[in-house]
Order: sequence, then C-alpha cells, then structure tokens
Amino acid sequence: MTDTLEAGYDIRWAAEQFRERPAVVFRDRTYSFREVNGRANRLANGLRALGLQTGDRVGVLVNNSIHSVDAVFGLLKGGFCIVALNSRHAPPEHLGILTDAGCKAVIVASPYSDMIQAVAADAPALRHVIGIGWQPKTGLAYDAFLEGASDKEPALEIPGDTISRLTYTSGTTGKP
Repeated sequence: MTDTLEAGYDIRWAAEQFRERPAVVFRDRTYSFREVNGRANRLANGLRALGLQTGDRVGVLVNNSIHSVDAVFGLLKGGFCIVALNSRHAPPEHLGILTDAGCKAVIVASPYSDMIQAVAADAPALRHVIGIGWQPKTGLAYDAFLEGASDKEPALEIPGDTISRLTYTSGTTGKP
C-alpha cells in the first residue's frame, strides 16, 4: 500500500494561520495567504472539472507572476504534475516536451501564445490550452476559467509516489 499525502497541505495551513497577512507581492498588488490559497483551489478545481485526474501532466509557460504561484500551488493541490516549459525553447522543443510528457493541458502567458498555438494541435495528449492575458483559438482564457471554478479545498489524498514535477534539461548540444 502506498502512503498518501494531503495535496497542498502547506499553503492551506498557511492560509488558516495567516489569513489576510501578505503572502505574495507582485508589482503593485499584494495577495494574502487566503487569496493565494483560494486561487490555487480554483485552478485545481477548474482542471479537475475539465476531466484531469491525479498524476496528469500540465505544461506551464509563464513568467514570474502571481500566475506562476497559482501554477505551483494549484497543480500541487489538484494532484497534477507540473511540466515546466522553458521560454527560450523554440516551438519544436516545446512540442517534443509536451509530447514526451503527455501533457493534457498547458497554461501559457501571452508572450508565448504564438509558440504554443503553433504546436498545440500536434501534441497528441494535449486537450486544453489555457491562456493568461490572451484567448486561445480553441482554448480557455485563464481569468475567466479561474473565476468560474470553486475556491473550496479540493481535499484530495494523493498517493505518495505521484510525480509532482517534470523538468527537462540538457546541455547546449543535446535534447532535453
């Protein structure tokens, strides 16, 4: 039998302890622990509502922002695996990673929209493109997606051997 873990326990605990205290400051906006936890819950619940299951891989191509915080905690709370995409990669490299990892969804900030839209249809497992600051041709706008999801705790027990992050790396001449 595999041990289980409460998904996202750390941020839930912090939100219960420090509710309205500042957790993240990004540019001119401060987010409380309660807000960060609620955003993570919305992302986890929204992806679950799309049919994603524990262990499913989700590509993430965003700059440092509140959205990167959402991705880390939200994907953890949903029991998903973050597949970190590198902004320096070209479309074929993104396609290779999305395909190899079997990503079922990808969250993409607007500066990278063209790159992902160029390869999304060719990634065999990819079902959902979620755009931050843009509307994918066949996908979801992040803010509306988050707004439509529940902020309730997902309260999932995740098997202890569930992969939570895949990071592809390589030298300057090899494939990741």
